[in-house]
Order: sequence, then C-alpha cells, then structure tokens
Amino acid sequence: MNILEVKNLCKTYGGGEVSVAALKNVSFSVIKGEFISIVGELGSDKSTLLNIVGALDLPTSGKVTCFCWSK
Repeated sequence: MNILEVKNLCKTYGGGEVSVAALKNVSFSVIKGEFISIVGELGSDKSTLLNIVGALDLPTSGKVTCFCWSK
C-alpha cells in the first residue's frame, strides 16, 4: 500500500527566456513501512522536492498524493 505518490512533478522558476527548470517529471512512490532517502549533489534541488512534498511550496505541474491518514 502506497503512503505517498509523486507523479510527473515539475517546478520552474521565472518565465520566458530566464526560466529555470528545478524539477523535471519526478515520479516515485513510497510503500507503507519503507524508508527512503533523498540524496544528490549540491544544487540538485533536493530541498525543492522536499518543500513541495511537505506542502511548503506548490509545483508548477504534477501531483503529490499522501495517504498518511488512511487506514
């Protein structure tokens, strides 16, 4: 049973010629009881991903679904 699903998550800052794509079509799921880690180089937008998953920021497109409170 999935407790978290992230589908086609994108985050773009700016617009037009000065737009920067921070996340491009990120998808993953977390199964109940599973442990995960987010790792990557400095500047690889780990914090951007976690801010969106934690509902501190909004994605440009895509969907985050949390089933944490379902039985």
